[in-house]
Amino acid sequence: MAFQNLISEEDLMCPVCCDIFRDPVVLLCSHSICRTCLQQFWNIKGFQECPVCRERFTRSEPLNNLALRNLCDSLLHGRNQETTSSGAEMICAVHKESLKLFCLDDRRPVCLVCRDSEMHLNHKFRPVEEAVPLLKIQAQKTVRRIGEDFEKLHRFLQEEEMLRVSALREEEDQKSHITKEKIEIIDREIQSLSQKILNIQDGLATADMDFLQHPVFPQGPVTLDPNTANSLLVIADDLTSVKYSTNGIHHPDNPERFDNYYCVLGSEGFDSGIHSWDVEVEDNACWSVGVTTASNQRKGEDFFNAGVWRVRYMEGQYTSQSPLQARRPLAVKQRLNIIRTQLDFNRGCVLFSDAATNTILHTFTTTFNERIFPFLCSSCTIFPLKILPVKFSITVVDHS
Repeated sequence: MAFQNLISEEDLMCPVCCDIFRDPVVLLCSHSICRTCLQQFWNIKGFQECPVCRERFTRSEPLNNLALRNLCDSLLHGRNQETTSSGAEMICAVHKESLKLFCLDDRRPVCLVCRDSEMHLNHKFRPVEEAVPLLKIQAQKTVRRIGEDFEKLHRFLQEEEMLRVSALREEEDQKSHITKEKIEIIDREIQSLSQKILNIQDGLATADMDFLQHPVFPQGPVTLDPNTANSLLVIADDLTSVKYSTNGIHHPDNPERFDNYYCVLGSEGFDSGIHSWDVEVEDNACWSVGVTTASNQRKGEDFFNAGVWRVRYMEGQYTSQSPLQARRPLAVKQRLNIIRTQLDFNRGCVLFSDAATNTILHTFTTTFNERIFPFLCSSCTIFPLKILPVKFSITVVDHS
């Protein structure tokens, strides 16, 4: 038949699967491949390359080859029709007539009866011999147009890339200039600070004799407030030691006095600054050392439930406790003799350490919103808790 003589099935076969094209796409190199075959080929390769000429592409999205797809669909449709052979011609399965025409609207061969049927009403037809060259020309034009469009897109992308690279370089130059200016400013500030440090050092050297003439002594030692002591506690006359006594002393039950716990507060509270004091616990069998808030309840059993930061020794175990931390064991290797409490009110820090070895026992961090008082607690009748006197020294350095 003329249709078979003008178009060979080999012209309509995919170079990858070697079968009639299914959903063909056209590449920039003008080769056509089944979409599925091309995607599988690219997945295996790991990059975009034409399976025929091996030309590589960058982020290329192939376009549909509509003309080739319609031609292949027509061929496949003809294969699926129930046909009968009559010499070398193809016969219409519906009307048993030769397929001499090509419907331009449906893109498939038809017979003369099909042309006049309702199915092809107002359709345009061409002889099969004329239709095949027209399809090839259309396919070539489509490929050429696609190539021109891709070339325009390529030029546009190149121009866009040049503009963006130029903008990035300009931005880089601006940032580099700003950074250089900032570095120069920092260098000047460093030089200024270095000069100030030298001036301060010279001033300190000059002020050594002034310090010796007008020494600065540390703040006064912590003393105890007898009006807060539990009635079973005995306070020394110098207000620096406390001991538990089973006999007890009759005291008026004033509001600030502890009635349930064997505790006593310091006579002075702190609402700013840094303060430190040492408490000798020696062989006292049960004690607590720490600080508490001014508003903490001293009556009843709620004193240690809120507003207390302390370390405690009881039944051979050292523990720490705060409003946000339940009692927790402390890792203490040997028996403690002197407990140092350091309070930094402004930074919200309470630090407990072994004064004999300068070993930190525990550190609490918080925010203080009211006055803070030192407190001691003891239920030992043999060894009192003693607040040790403040020790300080002055070291004279010969700068000559």
